[in-house]
Amino acid sequence: ERGADTIAMEVSSHALALHRVDAISFDVAAFTMLGQDHLDFHKTLENYFQAKAQLFLGGRARVAVVNVDDPHGRRLADMVRADGHARLVTTAVDSDADYRVTEYGHAPDGSAEVTLATYYCTIASGTPALSEHTASTWLNPTDLHTLKWAPADLPAVDQVQRDLNR
Repeated sequence: ERGADTIAMEVSSHALALHRVDAISFDVAAFTMLGQDHLDFHKTLENYFQAKAQLFLGGRARVAVVNVDDPHGRRLADMVRADGHARLVTTAVDSDADYRVTEYGHAPDGSAEVTLATYYCTIASGTPALSEHTASTWLNPTDLHTLKWAPADLPAVDQVQRDLNR
């Protein structure tokens, strides 16, 4: 209604399991990690994983960005490859991946300094505050595109990144 042509949204495992987003196709879906947080609903970690995996399979997403430092992410990446519907882009800090943070630390001004390696080049840049805990989740499609490190076919999300940084 307001003319937006791009939106970023978190899709919960509950919404996937309850089929609340079945009518939505996604340009990009990102998987960062799987924890123990929704077992009250899903009952088992396997059920939780299968609910999340729905977002990446069967043509639901055009591009699947998956953190392969997480063991469930590695499994999901294998499933995405086998499914063949989404273009797989892997991210990591400690594993081999399409986009890998190889160094990170803090500059004297408090900002973070990051070195990102791809199969094609290595790029050093500053970014907002980054901790060791968030280094692997920092590599999401919004950040990659905004920093001009994204695969060429990821949709433009510059405005979304600006909104998120407010």
